[in-house]
Amino acid sequence: MIKELKQKIYNLLRWSEKYTKTDMVYLTKGGSWLTLGNIVSSASSFLLAIAFANLLPKETYGIYKYILSIAGILAIPTLSGMGTAITQAVARGYEGSFLPALKTKIRWGLLGGLASLALAGYYYFNDNTTLTISFLITAVFLPFMNSFGTYNALLQGRKLFGISTKYGIISQIIAIAILIATLFFTKNLFLIILAYFASWTILRFIFLKITLKKFPPNQNQDPQTLSYGKHLSLINVLNAIAGQLDKILLFHFLGSAPLAIYSFAIAPPEQIKGLLKSIQPLALPKFAQKDKEEIKKSDKKKKK
Repeated sequence: MIKELKQKIYNLLRWSEKYTKTDMVYLTKGGSWLTLGNIVSSASSFLLAIAFANLLPKETYGIYKYILSIAGILAIPTLSGMGTAITQAVARGYEGSFLPALKTKIRWGLLGGLASLALAGYYYFNDNTTLTISFLITAVFLPFMNSFGTYNALLQGRKLFGISTKYGIISQIIAIAILIATLFFTKNLFLIILAYFASWTILRFIFLKITLKKFPPNQNQDPQTLSYGKHLSLINVLNAIAGQLDKILLFHFLGSAPLAIYSFAIAPPEQIKGLLKSIQPLALPKFAQKDKEEIKKSDKKKKK
């Protein structure tokens, strides 16, 4: 019965390709996994926001959000566009580009760590012990947390969306559980920040090692991957700054409590936006395997 239903759905999807001019089986299978991942991510993030609202003073939560916003800008040197470059290279068979790209992300990420140390020094000389210690903690993990997460680009380049989603869901659940447990036992800001950065860094490192063991990359390298990743990262700089600037300005001009209230207010729409991020990871491996002429022809067919 189940096999027959699957076959009917498969046939229906293949039939619909005459009109959509798109691989509907690939789109449905991959899209369902990515959508599931986005739903779990949005739900768990919203649950965490509720936990913060009920278990932590809003002033402390505001400082926490300020630190994460600054960390988002300090993470710019970790080359956010390198993941897209890796996915494209892997989709074209150049899996050997993965490790050099990962090492490049970590090396450049050290600049973000140094910037965080400098910021800690600034707050130290201004007698702000809270932010001094917070940015010292941030400096330790900043070069590695985002960089270790690039295993996801390797999996998506291979179109292993199911495995990528499973790893993401497991990481999300464990990291959120650790943070909520920390909130239950302490209101100490430093331990909360440590729990956030340490849990995500360790989990991503674990799944990076698992991915490399289960799906070892070949030796083929594309010499353009690193430069392309840096180029994409440069394009993303303004978006990274714009995404955090409102919170930073709010903290400096109004304080931590208004920032906490603002963060709670924008949490629902931010999570809803997260549900709409499935198209690019699906499309990129497909387009990466085609040359410009094929893409143009495909686009013309869809417009007819």
